[in-house]
Amino acid sequence: MKLVDIARAVNEKLKPLNIPIVSDDIRSGFERPAFFVQLMVIANSESSTMIAITIHYFPTDKKQLELLKMTDKLNEIFSDYTINLAGEDAISISEISIDMIDNVLQYRIDTTIDKDMNMFEEKDYVKMQILEMEGV
Repeated sequence: MKLVDIARAVNEKLKPLNIPIVSDDIRSGFERPAFFVQLMVIANSESSTMIAITIHYFPTDKKQLELLKMTDKLNEIFSDYTINLAGEDAISISEISIDMIDNVLQYRIDTTIDKDMNMFEEKDYVKMQILEMEGV
């Protein structure tokens, strides 16, 4: 699982809102309303990776009502607390936090992804057929 796959999956969940997703540097200018999706690795260990996904929503006008309505829509989209990736993989959302700073909605999703401890494909090894133990 790659960060790019997670970003694509989040963008797919946002598609039904029909609001452009800015993928370039947001300082270069863009039309509003728009989303900007940012992924950040918070912690990385042998067994898991903690990721923060922040969806920045830039409203058409700078009214709080529009931000509140978008918060409700995002809450509905992520109400199942999962993000479905390509294939049958999915990641669970552990926490959602919401902030409104300078008339921009910051919808943060925290998730922890367990790393696959099985390094071999099933086809790469032979399963044990019979186990014999002495002294039992």
